Amino acid sequence: NTVLMAWLAPAVLLLIGLFKPGLLPGLAALPGAAALLPPLLPLGASLFSIAGNTTALSLSMEGKSAWLMAACPAPPRVIYLGKALASYAMCAPAAALTALVLVWLLKPGPPAALSCLAFGQAVCALGAVIGLVIDVRFARYDWDSEQQIVKSSVQTLLLMTAQFAVLLAFGAAAWLLRALGGWTGLVLALPAAGLAVLLWSRVNHRPIFIVP
Repeated sequence: NTVLMAWLAPAVLLLIGLFKPGLLPGLAALPGAAALLPPLLPLGASLFSIAGNTTALSLSMEGKSAWLMAACPAPPRVIYLGKALASYAMCAPAAALTALVLVWLLKPGPPAALSCLAFGQAVCALGAVIGLVIDVRFARYDWDSEQQIVKSSVQTLLLMTAQFAVLLAFGAAAWLLRALGGWTGLVLALPAAGLAVLLWSRVNHRPIFIVP
C-alpha cells in the first residue's frame, strides 16, 4: 500500500491527460494561477512521492530474524544503505513520472520542468532517510503479525508527522520564494538533498540493537 501511494499520482494524472486533457490547463489558466503555478508545481508533483517510502519499518519488519542483521559481518551502514536505496528505487521513478506528466499537461517551461524533476528526487531521498532515522531509533522486532507492526507502531505515526512537517515547511518556503518562478523547486531541492545527507551522516554509524 505504501508503494501504491507513490504511484497513485502519476496514474491519476495520466488518466486525466488521456480522458480530460483540458482540465489541468484550464485550472492553470484561472486568474492568479499562472503566477503561482511555476513555484508551487514541484511541491504538488512530489506530494504523494514522499508518502511512498518504506524505510520507517524496514528494520522492524525483519521481526524475529533481525538478529541476522546484527550478526552480519558488514557494517550497519551497508544494511542501512540497502534499506534506503530500496525505498528510493520504488519512490523515485514515480516522482519522475509524475513530474513528466505534469510538464506534458501544463507545459510550465524548462525551469519549472527541471525543478519538478530535481525537487521530486530530493524529496524521495529525504523521505527515505527520515524513515530510516525513525526506525533506527524506535525499531521493534517482537511483533506477532505484520498488520500489528504496520498499523500500531510509533514509527508509522512519527513518519506521517514528519512527512506533513516537511511538506508544510517546503510549501511555506516555496510561497516565500515564489518570486523565483520556475526556479523555486530547483532552489529548494538543494536544502532537501542537504538535509538528507546530514541525517544520513548522523545515522549511518549507529549500531543495530536487538532487544530480546
